[in-house]
Amino acid sequence: MKFSAIILAAGRGERMNLGYNKVLFKYFTKTVLEYTLDAFLRCSTLEKLILVINESDKTKIDEILKNYEDERIKVTLGGASRSESVLNGLNIFDGDYCLIHDAARMHITTPEINKVAEALESHDVVTLYHKTIDTIKLVEKESIKTLNRNALKAVTTPQGFNRKAVEILYDTLSKNRNCTYQDDLEPLENKGLDIYFLEETSSNEKFTTKQDIPEYLVGQSLDFHPLVAKRDLILGGIKIPYDKGLMGHSDGDAVYHAVCEAIIGALGMGDIGKIFPDNDDKYLGIDSAYFIAYARELLKKERYTIVNLDIIIYIQTPKLKDYKPLMEEKLANLLEVSKNVVNIKATTMEKCGAIGHSEGIASEAIVLLKTIINIKMGIM
Repeated sequence: MKFSAIILAAGRGERMNLGYNKVLFKYFTKTVLEYTLDAFLRCSTLEKLILVINESDKTKIDEILKNYEDERIKVTLGGASRSESVLNGLNIFDGDYCLIHDAARMHITTPEINKVAEALESHDVVTLYHKTIDTIKLVEKESIKTLNRNALKAVTTPQGFNRKAVEILYDTLSKNRNCTYQDDLEPLENKGLDIYFLEETSSNEKFTTKQDIPEYLVGQSLDFHPLVAKRDLILGGIKIPYDKGLMGHSDGDAVYHAVCEAIIGALGMGDIGKIFPDNDDKYLGIDSAYFIAYARELLKKERYTIVNLDIIIYIQTPKLKDYKPLMEEKLANLLEVSKNVVNIKATTMEKCGAIGHSEGIASEAIVLLKTIINIKMGIM
């Protein structure tokens, strides 16, 4: 069954208080909007996606849409209210079935979208919901009433409408432009339509406040390099006197490589090989401090700081006792953090395996990151 979708992205996200539209917030590797678009565009029966945006966001959203070569995407401007934005979207809707969804509900899954669309073959209106587990009290002036939570449904989106329901929705919104409806189902209540409540099977929370931003992230990486002759041994940015060095496209610093990749991984940005391929001559013989500087700037861009960085070096020889403090200090300076948050340990492999036979050296890093956004106060 073919259907169209209206994605509402014209809000201002005042509760998020980011200073810009929250759907443009970069959540790990993509913006909130992109997660939503991806879920809908994976639907094989989607014939048109109508994206309703704020005019002030047009330049940024146009830039995002360059990554989508999909003729199904149509863009229109929103209005001063949700109702006006829905009307603007419906103005270019021309199918038999329409789903309306909040762009900020980025956790929606393609299977859930398909379920709503399929249910429209049997019902006029379909909405996702989840059960209410808290006790809800209706408080109006001096009146307090405890509601039966078994009869309550926490409604989310997408909400689906067949052609008959769309026409009634359009007519109702057109005649009541000043009404502040809480969702797109409200204008259709008690109008004799067959409304079906479809229980969600996965998380579909809305990206609404700063509490929805991950406060802590953890990254981990392990890097190994063989020891070879005629190479300097560089570990943690320090040249270690030894008759062999670590083979690598760069200077082979296994410590810096592990740290960089742990940070990249925590931020959901892939791995060091993806960003700095070992077949790119640009990085041939390069000082691995370059990679640490990249990770540092990435942290600033994504608004996270290092809480703790714990590193272990697996090495049989040479001994690193005198060099570990120097490594910690240099790495802390490069990352622009206190030396107290950087810890470097070293251990042998008791003469077992490639490392134990001094054929190579490995380093492992675990990093804990914390957002610099003040979640409790709601400020940046």
